[in-house]
Amino acid sequence: FSYVLTGDVKNGLDSARRAVDLNPSMPEAWIWLGFAQLLSGDPEACIASTRQAQQLNPQGPMASWAYDNTALANWEMGRYDASLEAARRLVAARPTYYWGHVYLAMNAVSLGHLDEARAAIAEARRVAPNLSLAMMQQGLGVARPEIDARRNAALRQAGLE
Repeated sequence: FSYVLTGDVKNGLDSARRAVDLNPSMPEAWIWLGFAQLLSGDPEACIASTRQAQQLNPQGPMASWAYDNTALANWEMGRYDASLEAARRLVAARPTYYWGHVYLAMNAVSLGHLDEARAAIAEARRVAPNLSLAMMQQGLGVARPEIDARRNAALRQAGLE
């Protein structure tokens, strides 16, 4: 996860694979593998890894991260209803986690519900007053320009700059 956060997705992916190889019954390793797979451009693999984590420990401390991965991966693949459901579960599980509200906004825009998107961004800003597109880029990286552009366009429509 540290590699991914510093923008080194390749080493993050390799390290997460190694963690899963060393301990295939560790749900945290599967969650981080899924996130690294997502950021490396493989949302389908992300969903598969995330499902494995959920099967290993559906109620554990990483359960909300499963919603996080699922929301992002489904949004990237244009599965907005599935993504919206995961985002809603994420917000219910962690209401002060601004990312959940951001995912709600992205999906609401994608589904044509601009009022709902703007309300989600307003709630995200209440939780994180300094929220900006730059924060989103920093959190998700800039390795995939087409995904970044699509995400940023949706967030701009929702009122985030």
